[in-house]
Amino acid sequence: SEYRDLVRQGVTVVATDTPLAVKSVLGAEVAKAATCARPR
Repeated sequence: SEYRDLVRQGVTVVATDTPLAVKSVLGAEVAKAATCARPR
């Protein structure tokens, strides 16, 4: 499935009804991950 493929690529999916709360908690991790080189 699409989601299985994403997981194999190292993507983590968070399902929530409070996305802003999750963003405030995970924001630093997401910002740091954005600086990493990605394989093509």
